[in-house]
Amino acid sequence: MEIDAIERAALRAWSAAVRQPIGGWLAQYHHGQAGRRINSVSALAWHDGDDLAQQITDAEAFYRACGGACVFRLHAASQPTELDGALAARGYRHAPGARVLQRPLTADEHAAAPTVADAPLDDWLAIHEACSGQAARGHAAHRDVLQRIATPHLRAVLRDGSGDPLACAIAVLDGSMVGIFDVVVDHAQRGRGHGRRLMAGLCGWAAQHGASTCYLQVDEANVTAQHLYHTLGFSECYRYWYRTGRHL
Repeated sequence: MEIDAIERAALRAWSAAVRQPIGGWLAQYHHGQAGRRINSVSALAWHDGDDLAQQITDAEAFYRACGGACVFRLHAASQPTELDGALAARGYRHAPGARVLQRPLTADEHAAAPTVADAPLDDWLAIHEACSGQAARGHAAHRDVLQRIATPHLRAVLRDGSGDPLACAIAVLDGSMVGIFDVVVDHAQRGRGHGRRLMAGLCGWAAQHGASTCYLQVDEANVTAQHLYHTLGFSECYRYWYRTGRHL
């Protein structure tokens, strides 16, 4: 699948409160602790006659007005091709990002998939915070992002026989694609196959709802998760990285 198709689906799934087109780019900003991906410029397209230096300046002005640093999220298909070099020359620092993986789904995949329950938003957030061991810092921003998901989605929770949560994630449908976000297994339950069962349940649900391709993003440093996804049939589609400017 083309990079552009996944990028646009992911941007629709994980939408910031403030979105500003800059030529063929999209600048996003979300107050709170919602992560770099949703607080960065996606260089989706380039139009004849666009001025690179001016568009970077416009992006910087956008983030200055928002009160944040100007960050670009780049990959092999970012436009124009000289953008990464131009940002480096301007003093933007390189930072690692993530690998984007994908795999095809079969129509009958749901038949043997474990059951993953759909949880109410606030219940799912509480489970996600408990499983990840993270404090509620950024809770409101995270909740706002999830409320913005406009297409069919599953706030999935995998539970044990007693009903206690073992793992959770979000699956977002977009036509024939499904994106998987916020995957986490309870710290005390890791290494027991629950992540594998959760992913099987998510893929089964997506296939049942007409998806034929699944994509997800995994941090460059998360080697354990990368290995799990590869054993589940995912392959790397592309990587992205960041260029971060100073706080203007």
